[in-house]
Amino acid sequence: MSRIDLDSDLLRCFVAVADARGFTAAGDLIGLTQSGISVRIRNLEERLGRRLFDRTSRSVNLTEDGEVLRRMWARLRTHVQGLGVATDHPTHRLDRVTDAAGSVHTMVLPNLRRAMATDDLFGVGFFGQARSQVDHTPIIELEAALIADMPSTPGLVAYYNAFDPSAGWGNLVLFEDQGVERAWGGDPRHVDAVRRSPAHYHSIRLHHARAIGGLLGGGPIEIVRTRYIDFADDPPWRATREIAG
Repeated sequence: MSRIDLDSDLLRCFVAVADARGFTAAGDLIGLTQSGISVRIRNLEERLGRRLFDRTSRSVNLTEDGEVLRRMWARLRTHVQGLGVATDHPTHRLDRVTDAAGSVHTMVLPNLRRAMATDDLFGVGFFGQARSQVDHTPIIELEAALIADMPSTPGLVAYYNAFDPSAGWGNLVLFEDQGVERAWGGDPRHVDAVRRSPAHYHSIRLHHARAIGGLLGGGPIEIVRTRYIDFADDPPWRATREIAG
């Protein structure tokens, strides 16, 4: 059997992915982007002539994102419950708060009465690994246009965008039912934002979730399905994971 020379950088990436159990977390450990890790692992697999990692191992992000979603859900519920005195009027609320860590939380309630009255909600959580040294103005402008029209969007209950200077963007959108959720995805500006994603993100995760008990209840938010898209590959690598109920 012939000897295969392996670059120490490739082996370092292999060990990082094995230890961190995920491409993004491995990049954080050794100072590389997720796409940089992905390219090196593919190179190593090609040299060895075998697959080293089941790509579904990227589902480790589900655990990380799930924790973030739960924190966002808890913060949004606390925010809405604190506005209970305003339930006499269908007030449109837009609140923006910067916390001590420098993260910016933008919470939009198109109709406060609707937010208070809804039972179980259906939502989509978006998380993206943003590219550095890219002008994200087009995405920010599209989001601003969507927010401006939210008071006239039927069935949209709440929108929460969180920006962490070190981790990037994540958002949670809540709807009265799944039909409204699907219609939201067809908005031309939303379609445009999706089209622009490869230029702005290394990878994205879309978590479809059910929020038990609504914003005034005590139930959890539960992820039921996750879609992964990695733009390091051409065509992009895609996967869907259904979560058993």
